[in-house]
Amino acid sequence: MFTTLCITGIFSLGSTLFFQWQRRATPLVTGEEDLDNLIQTDVDLFWTLVPNLKNKQVTETLANLENTPSSYTYSTNEMGFRSPPLHPPGSRFRILAIGDSTTFGQHVADNETWPAQLQQILDPRAEVIEVINAGVIGASSFQGLAFLYTRGLALKPDLLIATFGFNDWAAARLSDRQRAAVYQCRGFSGMLGVFLYGRTPGGGEGLVQRATPGEYLDHMLAIAQLCKNNGIQLLFIIWPKPYSENDPEDAPLPYMNLLTEVCTLSSVNCIDLTSPFRGAKEPLFLDCVHATPAGCRIVAETLAVHLQESRWLPITK
Repeated sequence: MFTTLCITGIFSLGSTLFFQWQRRATPLVTGEEDLDNLIQTDVDLFWTLVPNLKNKQVTETLANLENTPSSYTYSTNEMGFRSPPLHPPGSRFRILAIGDSTTFGQHVADNETWPAQLQQILDPRAEVIEVINAGVIGASSFQGLAFLYTRGLALKPDLLIATFGFNDWAAARLSDRQRAAVYQCRGFSGMLGVFLYGRTPGGGEGLVQRATPGEYLDHMLAIAQLCKNNGIQLLFIIWPKPYSENDPEDAPLPYMNLLTEVCTLSSVNCIDLTSPFRGAKEPLFLDCVHATPAGCRIVAETLAVHLQESRWLPITK
């Protein structure tokens, strides 16, 4: 019995150490090393925001040619969302916003993100409508789908607004599906595989795309089906790109046409922000991806008009 307990203890400790090593071997995809202090590893979602942060200062660089420094502060609630503490489920009409750094509001203050500004337009005191910003820097469609399965549905949203695309085409050492396999490879079988084969699943050489076009299409269609099965209204956002004189035909980014196809196949409402951004007379982009506070306001105003016209929202005072 003593020998059995010792062997069990050794493998239990070995499994824990193996998993810790494994997470370090699959670094987080953020683009900024100092952001690792503000996010935490998650087996299902790869990474999430650290909860209960208050006015956390972060300095990064903008995604432009000059690599301009950018400093801002942000806070998170008890669930790691960039939102105030949540109200009890069912007590408000709940709008859940999921997506990447464009939803999170990278480089802008908490009250300047588009979910925060949408809250102010629809119901400033959140007496009837609650808007939750569950955006995560660097998130992909794979992570968005995983979030809904593991946590999003449990929040019982009445309406889901989703924005994914930029990060799916990013280069990484592992694709998202390979990374998921690595994160789930634990215990004795995981250690044995490393000892026998000297590698973890998907541990090839070079960089790969985080998701293929087909995988992106599958993920977004799965999000649509999941919402339909659970009676959740869904709205996809096609995030725009700055106009460039070097691109006179204004060719769409790879994900834009695919997301349009998703909306057609699933009969989901889709908001293309290209036109609202084109018509503005003030700067709406901080860099090639992220919006200024004014840009976030345009997003919130465009969404508010659509939601009010759709008659999905309850009546507020």
